[in-house]
Amino acid sequence: MKKNFSELSFEFLLDLNYNLKQEFRVLEKFPKRKKSFILSGIGLFFAALLKSLFNGLIRFPEFDKDGLIVASTSNNSKVLFPIFQSRNDCNYLGNGYHYPIPKFWAYYFGLPYFFYLLRIIPNKGNYEREVYVSFFHLFWLSYGYLIFWRKALDKWKPKFVIVSNDHLLLYRSLLHVCKELDIQTIYVQHAGTSINFPPLTFTYAFLDGQQTYDNYLSHGEKNTSKIYLIGSPRFDKLVNIRQSRRYSSVKCIGVSLNLLDDLEKVQYFLEQLVILKRFQIKVRFHPGFSQIKLKKFYDKLTNMGVQVSFPYKEPLDVYFTKIDFHIAGVSFIHFEAILSGINSVLGRFQDFNDDPYAFSSSGFITDFDLQQFINGEIQYCTSGHQEAILMNYVSNYNELLKGKSTLASYNSIINNINF
Repeated sequence: MKKNFSELSFEFLLDLNYNLKQEFRVLEKFPKRKKSFILSGIGLFFAALLKSLFNGLIRFPEFDKDGLIVASTSNNSKVLFPIFQSRNDCNYLGNGYHYPIPKFWAYYFGLPYFFYLLRIIPNKGNYEREVYVSFFHLFWLSYGYLIFWRKALDKWKPKFVIVSNDHLLLYRSLLHVCKELDIQTIYVQHAGTSINFPPLTFTYAFLDGQQTYDNYLSHGEKNTSKIYLIGSPRFDKLVNIRQSRRYSSVKCIGVSLNLLDDLEKVQYFLEQLVILKRFQIKVRFHPGFSQIKLKKFYDKLTNMGVQVSFPYKEPLDVYFTKIDFHIAGVSFIHFEAILSGINSVLGRFQDFNDDPYAFSSSGFITDFDLQQFINGEIQYCTSGHQEAILMNYVSNYNELLKGKSTLASYNSIINNINF
């Protein structure tokens, strides 16, 4: 890659790491990640390099098909792997298949650019300086990913690339290189969005519905993608569950955890539910929980007699069939629970107030009150107001109620694109 890295500004690197921008409040949400010296970032960089090497993330696969699908997490795979399975013109790189992303090379290629990054350290006393120091390893890795993707795409020569994330380094560096090489890109939404997400600059963007489109409208002409409001394959099974659900009473409460939750608060909350001895409780972990963190809290849950749902063992749709009421902190999983036909309420498991999806302000969810729930003052069935919001979020909601498939619509559009 013949790029003069001395010309890369910190603003450019921060744009590649869009999720670290101030509006995402990452230092507020993850205070333990805030650092005072770049030495910790250097350590994290080399630790990740060695981990990727020992985990075998080094092999460059041999790809020769027109399409390349890239998915780094199980949540990405929920929407991308079905596309891969339904087509014969795409290679698949990442989670859910036998070709993991060879991340070792991104760290390896980034090694020589340590001093380039030191030259652009932001001034003291502002957010940019704080995030630079706290996530030094990611800004360093940015150089490596730019080189990695250039080498990979030069080798594989795809005509189009499909991804399902628009704000993380791995994908934004890929998007940047695709533009340089004039490779068409397709963005497939895999989760909820907010007005803080970056402009849509892929060639094409498949969005869930009008609500998502409205979030991106704040960027105006910065959005350059040809946009399709088409729904998502990840919703198909949830609507089927909604259709078949039969309401009686609450026997099992599902409590879903994400990475922002304060587990001490969660534990106290669960203890209050357990004391009642009126409901079964099933706790579901976010796929991003580390094995150490998961094991430590799992032991506490089993001691309380609480059931556990692991995302790598139990698909989300199966989890929803086993619960009658749902509680979670700030998370898009509220939407998916309500779409499956059960009410979902907000548990205050975090130290900050945030409403990124406007679920609380729109009345889509309410705060959980234990006494009101015991008294039967919180409904466990979904409401007409909630269904109206569902229809605004899922463009093909009525078609799904009739048993139609979103995946077929995806492939119809892809097949008609001139690559």
